[in-house]
Formats: sequence, C-alpha cells, structure tokens
Amino acid sequence: KQHELTEEQWNKVKELLPPEKPAHGGRPGKDNRVMLNGILYWLNTGIPWRDLPERYGPWKSVYTRFRRWSLQGVWEHVFEELIAQDIVDESTLMLDSTTIKVHQHGSGAKKGATKHWDAAGEIEHEVHAVVDGLGNPLRLLLSPGNRNDICYAQQLLELFDLRGKYIIADKGYDSDRFVHWLEERGAIVVIPSRKTAMHPRDIDRHIFCVQSNRSESAETQGF
Repeated sequence: KQHELTEEQWNKVKELLPPEKPAHGGRPGKDNRVMLNGILYWLNTGIPWRDLPERYGPWKSVYTRFRRWSLQGVWEHVFEELIAQDIVDESTLMLDSTTIKVHQHGSGAKKGATKHWDAAGEIEHEVHAVVDGLGNPLRLLLSPGNRNDICYAQQLLELFDLRGKYIIADKGYDSDRFVHWLEERGAIVVIPSRKTAMHPRDIDRHIFCVQSNRSESAETQGF
C-alpha cells in the first residue's frame, strides 16, 4: 500500500472530490478513498487497469471513476486547491518540461509498428510545468512530444502577474520574442542565451544556478 494516501493526505482532498451519492438520488457509488487509492496505484506502477489489486474492487469501476473525474475537471480543481493550501514562493517562476513515453502496445499500435511510431513521435508526450521558487508545481500543460518547449512558454505564464518576478528557464526558452513578451510585463529574465547568439544576454548566474538546482532537487523527490 505504499502508493496509497495517508490519513493526512486524504483529509486534504476528501472535500474536494464529488460526492459518492448523486444529487438526484440513486445508489451510492464506490468509496472515493478506495477509488482514488486505486487510481494512484495505477498511476505510480503503470500496470494495465485489468491488473489492479482486488482490494480496489472491479477494475472497471476504478477506470470509470478516473475517466469521469477527468472529463469533469476534478483533477484540475484538486490541483488548484492544493496549491492554495501550500506555501507558495511566487517571487520566482521556473519553466521546464519532461518527456513521457508510452509503449506502442499501450497506445494501441500494431505489433511490428515500432519504427513508424518512433519516427512519427506519436508515442511521446511532454509535460510542461511552471514551479515556484520552492519547486512547487503551479501549472502543468500536456503537449505532443514533437513540439518545442518555447511553443508553450507564454501559455504557461499568461495567468500569472509577472511584475518584479524572476523568470528562470534553460536555453530551450531563449527566444527574442518570448523575452520581449516577459519584459513588457515587468519580469526579470534569467534565461541564458544559446551559444550561437550574436549578442548574448546578461543574466544573474548565481540565481540561475541556485534555483535550477532547487528545481532539480524537487523533481528528484517526486515532481
């Protein structure tokens, strides 16, 4: 049960989930805590739905709950509410992404179609993230794996007040257009220039190194 919620974690999220009994009456659904633990187990282990341990009940029930909450925007609501409960340091915002690879058979690809899927990039997705100065995730976006990080940079930050904030990212976000967009909003840009840049940008190297190491530490711990 290492992937299941502790009592403290459950108390933080239980009121954020839809009620087990429909408002219009009818038979109550499966226990939310059992269903959520089953979903977390599936997410952490990557096993097929059919292989969920019996303690979570029928696997179809767990999958149905996951699918329903996804369509209803429950996960986004829980994410936003948990952020509001935590200490957030928005004096610094950091951008980064990570690649998620889906096995061809898990994606419905036919046997022997590996080269086609790899070449097309269809089995890869990327998670783009904004984290605060403490490494806490503030916003996430999912994209196809064949799009550059810079394509989603403005979209990640458009909901934040950037005035006076350090915006830290690696060279993958080095774009004159993006930097100009940040500066127009009063941000302090800490994005190193590419080696090929004719006029390298001056940045605070100390802040870049310290915050980048903090972000990597947060990622190592589970983000």
